[in-house]
Amino acid sequence: SADVRVCSNTASTITATNLISCNVNTNTVYQWQSSLDNITFTNITTGGTARDYTAPAVVVAAGAANNVRYFRRVFKPSTLVVGCEFFSNVVTVTTSGVAPARPGAITGDLSQCSSSTATYSIPAVFNAVSYNWTTTGSGWTFTPAANGLSVLVTFSAGATSGNLQVAATNGCGTSTLRVATVTISSVVNTWNGSVWSTGLTPTNTLKQRIIFSGNFNENVDLVACSCLVSGSSAVTISENRTLFITNDVEVVGGSVLTLENNASLVQDNNSALNVGNIEYKRRTTMINKFDYTYWSSPVFNQRLLDVSPNTLFDKFFSFNASTDTWQQESTANSMLPGKGYIIRGPQFFPSPNPPSGTHVAIFKGRPNNGVIGIAIPFISSETSNLIGNPYPSAIDADLFLAANNLILDGTLY
Repeated sequence: SADVRVCSNTASTITATNLISCNVNTNTVYQWQSSLDNITFTNITTGGTARDYTAPAVVVAAGAANNVRYFRRVFKPSTLVVGCEFFSNVVTVTTSGVAPARPGAITGDLSQCSSSTATYSIPAVFNAVSYNWTTTGSGWTFTPAANGLSVLVTFSAGATSGNLQVAATNGCGTSTLRVATVTISSVVNTWNGSVWSTGLTPTNTLKQRIIFSGNFNENVDLVACSCLVSGSSAVTISENRTLFITNDVEVVGGSVLTLENNASLVQDNNSALNVGNIEYKRRTTMINKFDYTYWSSPVFNQRLLDVSPNTLFDKFFSFNASTDTWQQESTANSMLPGKGYIIRGPQFFPSPNPPSGTHVAIFKGRPNNGVIGIAIPFISSETSNLIGNPYPSAIDADLFLAANNLILDGTLY
């Protein structure tokens, strides 16, 4: 049987299938067992040797905690044969005294983009056994947590707005619904070079599609479902600012999207496909021409030479973990996502010390997005590798090391 939930003073019958003894010359014996902690089981002496078992009723007062019992059946021949004793699954019988109250407020972002995910949660409800999440919208997929107190909702590309609903249940009944309305944004906010069409700068308070039809160079963070840069627009994301886009970024026609030093393009949907190229700037610390800088490309198909055109052609390297040596790279090579490279300073920079110049690298290409992996050769437990951040945004170094702690250790530069 599956788990059973009943109301106070109600018996419950646990059914089981007939089994054929592994020793066909002996009679089959059943023995039911019970437990209060799902660890220590004892034989049931009354009515516990039939194929099925009826768990006796227990009385639970209204307002009292649920009574929880565990049952299983042992199957064996009457003359025990080695290896011929089997335990059924454990059936949990939960007895409640009254139906649960309505769940508390649903927490989570109630303004969402299509093709996105969000997590919603409620506080635990006294004496509830399970929770049922539903919606009046379409294009929603639910993945509840094991305890039912939260749910991951995946909104499809065609998802519609609707109510998110949850009820608590036990053997006495189901609570009334707790409801929260989730809006799937259809708002389009266009920047014409002077103002936003909605009158408001796109922020996290309302999800929307943003379109740039004119030049933009404001010192603000922007948050949107998707982004289109069109016509001949020149859009600049200022230093230390973030363009947070749930889905895709499109840069079309003769338009330009530039992210200045330490600006970030963050995308939430790993499956979003970007269209067109961005310009992504990164500035070194003070260096001289003999100093090397570690680089990794945040865009697709970035040519090595274009990172530092004035560096000598033989001063571009990657690291060969198999031979534990630096490997010269052709300046015509495209940088691989996730792979690290070192490039010496521009040849016209002064030398020797002290460092006296900064170099600004401009990466031009389609911005990388999604899950990006790179092979890590394992030669020994002390193998060195040179890998890099493949995204046009910062990553959390501590979280990166923690997530890969079985294969990586050491220092990130």
